[in-house]
Amino acid sequence: KREKTMAGISTVKVLGSTPRSNYILYLFSTEQQRYLRIWIGAHEGEQIRLQLEEIATARPMTYRYFADFLRAMEIQLESVTVARLHESTFYAVSQFRNGAVVKELDGRPSDAIGMALHTGSPIFVDDELLTNNGEDFPDDVELEQWFADEIERIRQEQLAVAGLHIELLKGESADFSPYARIALLGAMGLAHFLHLNYVGTEHLLWGLIHENSGVAAQLLHAVGVTTLTLNQVAVVRLGVLPKTIEVEEIKAESSDPTAPTPQFVPRLMQVIELAKVAKEETNAEQIDTEHLLLGILREGKGMAVTLLQDLGVDLPALEKQILAAISKK
Repeated sequence: KREKTMAGISTVKVLGSTPRSNYILYLFSTEQQRYLRIWIGAHEGEQIRLQLEEIATARPMTYRYFADFLRAMEIQLESVTVARLHESTFYAVSQFRNGAVVKELDGRPSDAIGMALHTGSPIFVDDELLTNNGEDFPDDVELEQWFADEIERIRQEQLAVAGLHIELLKGESADFSPYARIALLGAMGLAHFLHLNYVGTEHLLWGLIHENSGVAAQLLHAVGVTTLTLNQVAVVRLGVLPKTIEVEEIKAESSDPTAPTPQFVPRLMQVIELAKVAKEETNAEQIDTEHLLLGILREGKGMAVTLLQDLGVDLPALEKQILAAISKK
């Protein structure tokens, strides 16, 4: 029954990003010719990397310790399944057996897979989840070569993001209007204030409306999206967001691309790329806040869109209002 509804994972890879940043976990299914990418924490990612590369540590780390505990207690980890995705978060189910007793426990994919790698237990991904959220693996490329190319792609992307950060922090980016720059710096500042090592679309949405007089802020305020209402819906999904933060608190202390500045996640980079396209479509000289908001709406899958939907915003109508406002400039 499991084989009919689950795709077996034949290969696991993990790719680290800059220091203190998240890792990317890759789950490859040979039978489906697809793979799933999951962002995981730096600590969990490093443990998985050590296990995959068979690097011994002086003392057992967390996953090894619990794997040894299971063996000592004669408990088998029968399987691990990445079972579902809810609001941008993946969930896994681990099945344990102790004699005739079988129990299932929910957990993070990183923890479940980290344990499975130590115990040699099979790893699965829900078929529908892999179909809807995975990506096709090319038929004519060896996995190791593909992964080497993926490492290079991620590294180039990180350098591009680091360069963008430095330009923004130093005020040298001519691609963005002053209000757009304030929004991006505000997003970075919010992530920094929350002790996060990433900047997502939700942080940019907050940056667009917090102490910002750009067109996006005006349009969002008109449909009831303010820092107060955004904080209220964000509390339900993400935890408390601060009411105020000074952009000036984030300073460019180093031009080192590996400095632990919160990193833009790929989805936010896609939003910025879509904002560039919107700028060109509207013959604007710089990317402005309205273009960033269009990018959020057109990307369509980020947490910012979810929060706007929670606030009851009519997204197609908002896009029309943005385009109308641009035509008047």
